[in-house]
Amino acid sequence: MDLIIGLPNEGMKELEHSLNETDKLMPESLTVHTLSFKRASKMTKNRDQYEVAERDEIADMMERAIAWTEEHAYVPYYLYRQKNILGNLENVGYALEGRECLYNILMMEERQTIIGLGCGAVSKIF
Repeated sequence: MDLIIGLPNEGMKELEHSLNETDKLMPESLTVHTLSFKRASKMTKNRDQYEVAERDEIADMMERAIAWTEEHAYVPYYLYRQKNILGNLENVGYALEGRECLYNILMMEERQTIIGLGCGAVSKIF
């Protein structure tokens, strides 16, 4: 499961709702992403039209997500950074003990061949 914190017009209240819903599902693994403005996206080109959380609120939201994972016995097993990410934070993958996603690990280590299909797809061959 993936959660993105810092989406436009979302704050701590919306994050709490997402965490409450996640609690009902208890996925084996969970990646907490922080919003990243992609270079060619509509959102980046029109950034003034989107209200996103400030640095302090993003940091508080990430701290809340970390606390939630600890409360539910998730442990971090991978992380990565992206350009233009709110709050200059990382994306962190958590999993219940023994439930780490092998695909995520191989992708972060860049050891997995991926064949992309379709417009704009990218393949990586190792």
